[in-house]
Amino acid sequence: MLKKGANSAVEPDTEYSLRCWTPDGLRTIIYTDTDPQPAAGKPTLICVPGVARNHRDFRYLALKARDSFRVVSVSLLGVGASDRLSSKTQYQAGGLDLHINCIVNLLSRLGLEKVAFLGTSLGGIVGMTLAAQSPSPIAALVLNDIGAFVPKENFVGFNERLATEIKFTDLGRAETYFKIAFREVGRLSPEQWRQFTLDSLDGWSDGGYRLAFDAGIAQQYIGREVCDLELWAVWARVQCPALIVRGERSRFVRAETITEMRAMNPLCASITLADCGHFPHLRSEEHVVPILAWLRGRAELREEDQLGVGGMA
Repeated sequence: MLKKGANSAVEPDTEYSLRCWTPDGLRTIIYTDTDPQPAAGKPTLICVPGVARNHRDFRYLALKARDSFRVVSVSLLGVGASDRLSSKTQYQAGGLDLHINCIVNLLSRLGLEKVAFLGTSLGGIVGMTLAAQSPSPIAALVLNDIGAFVPKENFVGFNERLATEIKFTDLGRAETYFKIAFREVGRLSPEQWRQFTLDSLDGWSDGGYRLAFDAGIAQQYIGREVCDLELWAVWARVQCPALIVRGERSRFVRAETITEMRAMNPLCASITLADCGHFPHLRSEEHVVPILAWLRGRAELREEDQLGVGGMA
């Protein structure tokens, strides 16, 4: 269903909606699509954000990429304008499959058999899991600061910080919060920090703001033992070209993890982005240009017969 806008050449902010099955019943995800009626053979790039983030994180990348790609950016369930589930137990019941199901439904809606996929953190786990399937819908995979192994120290206190509904009475206080909470994303100008803040908030009924993120997503993990994240068995099944993007100060992705991942997949490359940690914000040329250069160099994405071309169903 078209939410707003109806031209074939649209702005990256033009939003569409898709209903998906969840343990909580039918719920709607929101996505943007820069080219709902692409020319034959124009590859599609699916962008999926990390936990607590939404499709607005990819607006700059979409503007830079749309000459070469149809860019579809997704807000997973519970974030942004996508529907929230009724309780934390519903997120727990769905697990990772909840998000994978939504992405598969979206590919079906768009009539796409093969796509390029860019995922930040949790979004990268979704992409890695889809790339490990046989057959897989992923022709090329970009992992933005996520790998096959994440040490458990990174998760200590993480869910507790997100499990409380946070409200702000004004944008200034919200911006201060994001500059601290997301200080590792990299250098941003004052204007970019204000946009980052606006992209991260929903309006509140009393005239204030709240995080555009359902605290129930994090609440499902409270009280659980903190463990390393190990996805080596998944990564071993990924056979498509892959690019690992790492922030130079990232503790999520170690240099030795990248070395091992590249040894397991000869089609895997990596780049390190300066002056950032987890996760690179992808809101500047320094972050976006090398990613797009790698994607544009992939012969797999220039093969017209490998990528389905579809419009809105």
